[in-house]
Amino acid sequence: MPSRRQATVALSAKEEIVLAALRAEPLPRTAYELIAQLRDKGISAPPTIYRTLNRLTALGHAHRLETLNAYIACRHGHCCERGKPAFAICDDCGHVEEIKQPVVTAGISTWAEETEFSVASVTFELRGKCRACRNNQADGDQRS
Repeated sequence: MPSRRQATVALSAKEEIVLAALRAEPLPRTAYELIAQLRDKGISAPPTIYRTLNRLTALGHAHRLETLNAYIACRHGHCCERGKPAFAICDDCGHVEEIKQPVVTAGISTWAEETEFSVASVTFELRGKCRACRNNQADGDQRS
């Protein structure tokens, strides 16, 4: 479900192409991976892909994962209206879960308002192992 901000801004043809590529891939993609994938669709220069990704991020269609220097499509379409998103990133398989609960970053927002601190950006990324990878590891440990 797109946010109000997403619904009111039309995307360019290149933005639509990049967004479709991000939505089709469940794992985060770097700018250079996207260039390699989309070269035949007219997206071949780093400035073009970074400009496009920055706009998609600003509109809430995509998120930049700081620790991976990669991008992923917004899976919820409304997280930007509820505050800053948070992510759980599996170090084994690369799966990224977008945390839907705004309470995760609410304390930071409240503190910033109370102290009149102007927050330019917030990065909240949890790194570890997802359930599937933990279960696979446990299954392998039991066989040993």
